[in-house]
Amino acid sequence: RSNGCVAVLETGTARGVSAACLASAVAHRASGKVVTFDPHDYPGRDDLWAALPPPMRAAIEQRPLDSLQGMQAALEAGECYDAALLDSVHDEEHVWQEFQLAARLVSPGGLILVHDPCLPTGSVGRAIRRIEEAGYGVARLWTAESGEQEDDGLGLAVITNRLSRQPGGECSQ
Repeated sequence: RSNGCVAVLETGTARGVSAACLASAVAHRASGKVVTFDPHDYPGRDDLWAALPPPMRAAIEQRPLDSLQGMQAALEAGECYDAALLDSVHDEEHVWQEFQLAARLVSPGGLILVHDPCLPTGSVGRAIRRIEEAGYGVARLWTAESGEQEDDGLGLAVITNRLSRQPGGECSQ
């Protein structure tokens, strides 16, 4: 389940699999929602979402916007989220900009997840180092200490948001 999350933000909808999984975690909550940004329409997304149970399908709000544009609009609208999954453009500067917006949109103590920090064709790993240099602790979930180790070359970085509300629209709950 969602461990208390009600509202989740996602960048990079693509085929909608992550949004569907996130919706399954929050759909049971009265205001459960997943807001997902992606300006492109991908094959299979609509079919996948149509196959979801109605409460899960209703929890997904797809906004056909670039993630930075959409996140800035959400910030200006005073929106607040309990968690964010950043998974759009796999470029250091883009991820860094998304993270800075997410830190203002996600409530203090909420999770900001960054997908693909180990992706060999991107520079997400450098963005993760910048996030650490900015004073955030980053847990890396891509290697196993025991059991069967599997490395798909993608990974997930988990950051706990430490910002609290500032004048001008940053999130707090």
